[in-house]
Amino acid sequence: MSTKKISLFLFSLLVILISNSTLNANTDDDFKKSTLNKKINVKLLQVFIIEKDAKEKDILKLYEKGNYEFIFFQYQNNKPKVRREKGSYSWRSAILKLEKKGDAEIKEHAFKFEFDSLQGKLIPVGKLGIKKDFLNALTLSKDQKYWQETYQDSLFGEITNNFNVSQKIVPPKKQEIEKIKELKQQDTINLLLAKVQSDTGLLAKDILKYIKVVIVVGPAEERTKEFIEEQKINAEFLRKMGLNVIEMYHPNARWEDVVSASEGAHVFIYNGHGSNLGINHPTGGLCLSDGIFHSQEIAKEFKLHKNALVIFNHVCGGAGSSASDVKDIGLNEALARVGEYAYPFFQTSATAYYANNYSECLIPFFEQFLRKKPIKNIYNNEATIYCKIECIKTYNYNTSFAIGISSLPASNEKRTLIEYHNGRKKTRLINDFKSYNVAFVAPPDYSILNLLSE
Repeated sequence: MSTKKISLFLFSLLVILISNSTLNANTDDDFKKSTLNKKINVKLLQVFIIEKDAKEKDILKLYEKGNYEFIFFQYQNNKPKVRREKGSYSWRSAILKLEKKGDAEIKEHAFKFEFDSLQGKLIPVGKLGIKKDFLNALTLSKDQKYWQETYQDSLFGEITNNFNVSQKIVPPKKQEIEKIKELKQQDTINLLLAKVQSDTGLLAKDILKYIKVVIVVGPAEERTKEFIEEQKINAEFLRKMGLNVIEMYHPNARWEDVVSASEGAHVFIYNGHGSNLGINHPTGGLCLSDGIFHSQEIAKEFKLHKNALVIFNHVCGGAGSSASDVKDIGLNEALARVGEYAYPFFQTSATAYYANNYSECLIPFFEQFLRKKPIKNIYNNEATIYCKIECIKTYNYNTSFAIGISSLPASNEKRTLIEYHNGRKKTRLINDFKSYNVAFVAPPDYSILNLLSE
């Protein structure tokens, strides 16, 4: 063999050894810890990429048994698109040739490349192997994300590496879709709110339709029917105003259903018996169709909307006084009861609490609330209709909140005390005494605009 032929032979052998060594280096050591999910039954060997910008990039993947896929990331009409071409490949010396499967052309590209082992690049070459396209060279990548089951792309979302899946963008899960909708919805609300910040009129239905209200009536013996009828009137009023209202009445006001329905609620209205299952004081909780539930359970399981408003209507202790009281409980006890009823809701996402023991009181409240009046102003207006405002002072659990208590002085008449012993109702007349019937706990300037803000 001549010296010239021996030199050419040795050079060709050296190129093959360098190429094979470089291209197969990842199979044992470099990617030992990053293997595909067992469901992916085709082993990935090499990855080459070219990225012009975040919106346009091509990824060539070479698998065992001569399979390849060429994945093209593009934005079309402001929408992310990921398409792929697949086929077979072969190496000859440092030349890579691709044989596309099918006739469809997703993107024009070279099917013959020369591998530059020093730069770690696949350089497209012309049909005659003469012209090299250095600008469109693909770079060998050892990024472990390509060997994972999926990876996250900042623009295109979650991408699957499963060779057997043609649609490379992983569809978002239901909860992720809902979150996207929620964010878009909040953007809409913010734009609408920007137009009405200085307006004192009623909020438009374009905004009000986003407000979710949950109304719950628990068992209240002979007054259950009366309470349900009253809350149905309130529900109808709110619907006509454009709000989204969910009603849950005894015997269908069960804990799990109430918790589920109240998730994301902007306004939560409760009407029913009071309870003594508080966290810091023996007042608090909810009396529902399937039992009495502790304030700790409210704090743990309720997931109201941020800055939600909680309203208690006809609830013993909710505004201070209880039907079981036999004398004036005093201002301090009234403050303790109201503050404790509000407390577990403030441990979730609520920011405001309003309580009123009178009938037909909620529609006047909402007529002002929907016109963006601050809750302190509404409280002053409503409390003075029925009572005398005892105080508006700092809330002991949150110094940025105010707590307001109002009272009705004792009359010269008798009042009926209703008591239950072993399930039996008993009534007796007692002397009237001072009572506390309208209250609030919230930042003084809290309004519907806070309720709708992020």
